[in-house]
Amino acid sequence: MLSPTVVVVLAAVLLGETLALWLGRRAKVDVDRSVVAIVLAGALIARLAFVWQWRTAYLAAPGRPTVLNLWASWCPPCRREMPILREAQANYPDINFVFVNQGESAQQVHRYLEEQDLTLSNLLLDPQGQTAASLGQVAFPTTYLFNAAGRLIDVRVGELTAATLAERLARLTALEGSKKAGKRLPAQRLLSSSHR
Repeated sequence: MLSPTVVVVLAAVLLGETLALWLGRRAKVDVDRSVVAIVLAGALIARLAFVWQWRTAYLAAPGRPTVLNLWASWCPPCRREMPILREAQANYPDINFVFVNQGESAQQVHRYLEEQDLTLSNLLLDPQGQTAASLGQVAFPTTYLFNAAGRLIDVRVGELTAATLAERLARLTALEGSKKAGKRLPAQRLLSSSHR
């Protein structure tokens, strides 16, 4: 039986071959089908790998609130808040933290993490910055807080201080606690007071 990765690669190569053949006939030029197939397969595999990483990181915590942080190592505010987020990840085991690096290679991210002596769980790479683009974000860092049902509760554009993060996490856990107890806190109150 073929692994899912092999199936994806074969499907991508087949798609690339088909597209290259079609383009060659359509434009009546000689198209190097193997090059087109490899480029398309590589692009598809990279995108599917990112989607799989996100799905794995997010689904690893069903029923738990999630903090999604978009960051880059060249961003000074991102660099300042990363140790704070690492501590929060260690101190709040009931909250799923996902860190999505935007626009950098694995080597750049690895070098930064080693230089800063940072260890993070659920670290994803998005070299094309598609996550930020799909969320309409242009500034880093940006942090999203989702409740256990996956609903967006809060967004912070800019650097988080330890106090600000603690306040937002306290609100998020209070909201989750009140839902478990059968009480409902109005999300509008939480959102309106969170954009300070």
